[in-house]
Order: sequence, then C-alpha cells, then structure tokens
Amino acid sequence: MYLDAEVIKTNSDGTVLLKADCNKSCSTCKGTIFCKQKDTTFSAKYSGGNLDKDNRVRVYLPPRQTIIATALLFCLPIIIMGAFLLLGQLKVLGEMLSAILAVLGLLLSYIILFVINRHSKDHNLPTIVEVYES
Repeated sequence: MYLDAEVIKTNSDGTVLLKADCNKSCSTCKGTIFCKQKDTTFSAKYSGGNLDKDNRVRVYLPPRQTIIATALLFCLPIIIMGAFLLLGQLKVLGEMLSAILAVLGLLLSYIILFVINRHSKDHNLPTIVEVYES
C-alpha cells in the first residue's frame, strides 16, 4: 500500500519520523483492517538525500509484512498458551498447575514476539519511495 505522509523529523540513524494522513490513501487498500498506521506518526527508512520538516513524501507499506506481523501478534500467544494448557491437562497436573502453565506459555509467546521484533525491526519499516516537490 502506498501512503502519503508529511515529514516531522529526520533521525540520525537513517530513519524519518512521519505523520500519515490516511483518509484518501487507505480508502482503496484491501488490507486496512490489518493496518496500524492510520492517522498516526511512524518511522520509515530513507536512503536518499536530506529531507526537511513539512516535506510531503510517498511511503510504501508492504501489506504482506503488515498481515504477517498482525497474525503473529494475535495467533502465536493463543497457540503457545493453548499448547501449554493442553500439556497441563494431558499430564493430569491439576487445574491450578494447568492455569500456571498457560500463563507461562503466554509469557513465553510474548518473549518470542519481543525477540522477533528486535531482530526484524529495521526490515519491517516502511520505505520512502518518492519525495514530492514543495
């Protein structure tokens, strides 16, 4: 999905802080239910020249990565928590121990998501593909 945004600040690490205006950009996208970038500020990669504050840019948000990130965020905790809960029930450990195992599974899933986020943080950033002339 392509999105028009306004530059708020250029960071020293090669990223740019942007403010999105999704009213017209998001109206034609099929992945809007998975998108978290609606009318908000976010970072994007930019390898071109300097950008000034209030520059208008076009940003590419890869829909596949947005959908995968959303699926991981919601499905992975449920799957791991369910597996730990089922493990507790199969071993006949009792209700309390099964519940504790389910909570441990939930914590484990969020630790896994944290590691995945840290590892792929820059890879999942949107990319600035065009700078509009002011």
